[in-house]
Amino acid sequence: MGRQGDARGSGKTILHTHGCISGDSRHEAISHAAVAERLAGLLELRFAGDCGARKLGRNCYVVPQHTLSGAESAKRLNIKSEHDLLGAWLPEAFMAGKAIMHPLIPKFSTAPASWRQALPALAINLVLPGFTAFCRQDASAAAHTLLGSGPVRLKRVNARGGHGQTVVSSPAEIEPAIDSLDTDISLDDPLVVETNLREVTTYGVGQIRLPRQSASYWGTQFRTTNNQGKQAYGGTELFVVPGGYDDLLAHVQSPMLRDAIACAMHFDGLADRYLPEMIASRRNYDVACGIDPNGTMRIGVLEQSWRVGGATAAEILALEALANDPTLAAVRARTVEIYGGKDMPPEDALVGFDGEDEMEGPLLKFARVEARIACEEAEHSSQ
Repeated sequence: MGRQGDARGSGKTILHTHGCISGDSRHEAISHAAVAERLAGLLELRFAGDCGARKLGRNCYVVPQHTLSGAESAKRLNIKSEHDLLGAWLPEAFMAGKAIMHPLIPKFSTAPASWRQALPALAINLVLPGFTAFCRQDASAAAHTLLGSGPVRLKRVNARGGHGQTVVSSPAEIEPAIDSLDTDISLDDPLVVETNLREVTTYGVGQIRLPRQSASYWGTQFRTTNNQGKQAYGGTELFVVPGGYDDLLAHVQSPMLRDAIACAMHFDGLADRYLPEMIASRRNYDVACGIDPNGTMRIGVLEQSWRVGGATAAEILALEALANDPTLAAVRARTVEIYGGKDMPPEDALVGFDGEDEMEGPLLKFARVEARIACEEAEHSSQ
């Protein structure tokens, strides 16, 4: 289960963000800082903003905006266990993305020197049929192979929010589709090629581990229309329980949802086993349930997100509610993103951003607790 520490006597007194002052859009940096500040209150730490390039001491807890990688970052930020950060650290950057979901195409071997073949090989029944490609030749071969069973989805590993994807239905479409993704397909920018599903329901299944407190959840995302009239992420609804995945399953009746949670739980276990250096206090998996080209229902993990994400504000508020009332069996919480600048957040909401973003335009982002569920109600409150 990764490398865990002991929160007791850890001496944490300060919480820093990391990576909020370079590279990302204004609304993402501001909303990340708002979540981190709320977390500092829950952990009874002093919020001290972004740490920049400073070397941190043992008294610092870190909330990075992106998954950390490499020995240098772990040393500089003093990351030694999951009680040192909210998010994750991995030895290599490629391990943080969906590249680790699938094996390499047979007879081709372009991959990082530290590629771990055992993980995707053993996870083959937990994910959709597919391959990871670190060069164009491998991507093309993978698409040709999978097209024998029906349409195929090509996905840039480094893209976020559903961007950088396209579907092909014939061999003639493969090369133009790869061109449209605007990538050189390299060790730093790989591509995932997998079976395309229809009539898809996607669940988010995850776990968050803080010093002295942990919770597990399932959730669903919903879409909205952005300021350019295009579909965009609109938020996430979560059902959160204290404890681990088994505690979560105790509240779930739906066979499909139970299978989705089981897929995420088993992939998480494989990641701990075959990425033993990994340090991760937030575990989140997108699990798709849909019909494959042969008409068969498929359930598979699409990708992992071990960094602070779009649903984290709701996760923190749920943990806060559970900490304040230990008699609760579960909490329903949600995040919401609304474009246009005409809406007001609820009075009890945690507002991440409310203003004009230089890239997205007017945007409101908030999270709130929707329901606190007592033990006697919990049996009928999930699916």
